[in-house]
Amino acid sequence: MSSSARRAKSQKRAKPYHRLLRYMAGYIRDIYHKEDLPLETIDYAYVDGLNTSMQTAYNCHNNGAVNLLCCLKNFLLYAVRNEWIEKNPFRYYKKIDKTNVKVPLTKAELDLLLRRQMPNERLDRIRDVFCFCALTGLAFTGVDHLRREHFTTDEEGQLWIHKPRDALHRQGADGINRLLS
Repeated sequence: MSSSARRAKSQKRAKPYHRLLRYMAGYIRDIYHKEDLPLETIDYAYVDGLNTSMQTAYNCHNNGAVNLLCCLKNFLLYAVRNEWIEKNPFRYYKKIDKTNVKVPLTKAELDLLLRRQMPNERLDRIRDVFCFCALTGLAFTGVDHLRREHFTTDEEGQLWIHKPRDALHRQGADGINRLLS
């Protein structure tokens, strides 16, 4: 890895910490009316208040706030290991990571997408792969790794995909999908 790639990776990793620092500084100014706080004053109430502040004052969605709180937790665990603070404020704090509910496309929406003319060949191919994934239930990576040997035809002439899915394959099962005509 080149030095510029390492530098870019380091900057990418540091970005959430800088964002957290910005939010913490604003929270301390708004709630405590100070520019800074001693490290040992960070407790459960502070963490909970910071989480609420990030989601309200800064319009940070729940999962974004949870990710930033993980950065704070990592730093505070480092502080505990180095004996800068005695107690871990996150010991009893439960962060709830909400998963987004994915709504499947209806047949009408999928048909509309299939008939839609795309402005270029690249978007045409992306649309085709997306629709193939939707119709077969395969993930994009599963489709990306398909080979000729994964396609079979049964006695009735139906085309099938016999592709082991990683999670199922580890349990000794195959992912079998029938291709629609």
